[in-house]
Amino acid sequence: MTREAELLVRDVSELDQKITRTEEWMCCECIQTGKVPIRDYDSQRLIAELDYGPIVNTVLEKPWTDPTSNPLNDLRACIRGVASNANLVADLIVFGSNAASLFESHVTVQDAYNNLFIKQGEITPQMIAWNVTSLGTYRGIPLYIYESTYTDNNGNSLFYLDPDTVLVACSQNKGRMAYAGCPQQNDDETNLTIVAGKRVPLVWFPEHSDMRKLRLASRPCPVPPDSSNWTVMNVV
Repeated sequence: MTREAELLVRDVSELDQKITRTEEWMCCECIQTGKVPIRDYDSQRLIAELDYGPIVNTVLEKPWTDPTSNPLNDLRACIRGVASNANLVADLIVFGSNAASLFESHVTVQDAYNNLFIKQGEITPQMIAWNVTSLGTYRGIPLYIYESTYTDNNGNSLFYLDPDTVLVACSQNKGRMAYAGCPQQNDDETNLTIVAGKRVPLVWFPEHSDMRKLRLASRPCPVPPDSSNWTVMNVV
């Protein structure tokens, strides 16, 4: 029984992690595009689309690949824009992997952080979690690099956060994750029962089988704050 319990706990943990990664993908799609497509797992047929309306995109005068661009001016514009729209202070900046490299290597950024008279902040990169790096600070706002990836149904490895983008946000107005009920067949197999919960387990023994099957179901739906609380900037 101990071995069986260990296997059950491991299976539940793996299924829970898969659902968590799906929730993470949904949140990233919501933040970056304002839409979350819902597809059938097997056929990839589009079943529905969660439409949150337009998001606030910041368009740069010059891409960061241009040596005459000024990433710090662009960040300041985003910070002021979010503060004005949300009526709260922007307190979070997240870089995609490529955007972070362009920021760190840009001569304007290096000169500003090396300035002896005006301290912009600190560039002190350190890994704080798997694929999450703390880059330092800018005007007291923490800078993060987010490089986590997932594997889609076609076997492609994709970034949760577009590598060429920067997210500037106010985290004081927090969103939440809502959950719809999950249908389960009742014991006499004559009807469906809707079960509420973040994770809804189901264990059953198929007929004429000596195996036990486990399902962990969830129907998450991101509920973000108003889109004025963040802006997305493509820097390439």
